[in-house]
Amino acid sequence: MKYSQRLDYARLAETLLERGLVAPEPVRELLQLSREGGMGFCEALVTSSLVADWELARLISETFQLPFLPVELLVPNPAAQEGIDKDFFIQHNLVPVDTFGQILTVAMPGLVPAEVLAQVSAHTDYEVLPLVGSVESNRRWVSDNLEARVVPEREGGWGSIFDEADAEVLAGLDDETGFVAPDPLPLEMGETLDLGSIEAQVVEPNELPPMPEFGDAQEGR
Repeated sequence: MKYSQRLDYARLAETLLERGLVAPEPVRELLQLSREGGMGFCEALVTSSLVADWELARLISETFQLPFLPVELLVPNPAAQEGIDKDFFIQHNLVPVDTFGQILTVAMPGLVPAEVLAQVSAHTDYEVLPLVGSVESNRRWVSDNLEARVVPEREGGWGSIFDEADAEVLAGLDDETGFVAPDPLPLEMGETLDLGSIEAQVVEPNELPPMPEFGDAQEGR
């Protein structure tokens, strides 16, 4: 894909300095870090609060004559994810928007160098059409749609989760008080369990204690 202007961070840095939007020293430092394989230049500018996200996107759109269309205003086609290198898209916070024949539309986090788009084209055999997106919206979309989210499985389902939680609580009480709950004592039918001043007798289910006689008591009143 041929662009009206070469897409690179150096040209963007020059524009920022020409317009007096940032101080020279931090821009040079962030530009050098991005060249050494650190965070992308646009992401570093926004993360460090040197330039507001949407202001940076507007400037990129004007400088490189590209359409500004953030992900919030798009509904990316899931089919555009087919055949892409997801790790590469995650690395550069790129959003695959849609395909039209042999053209793949990609929303950039502000701007990525032309070399990055060339690699996308080489990986997919698509001609890449870049759009100017915003750093934060691209981050959110990539996190929600491309990054794998693995939830560890537990044996025994939800019940085992609650059993484990109960065990942890009891273990915590034992550690704090030194109290260890005794094992339950088996009782035979008819055996008496002494609980201090209270006696509890285990009886057969059908053996109920005799009902008190109320007749005589009432006559004596």
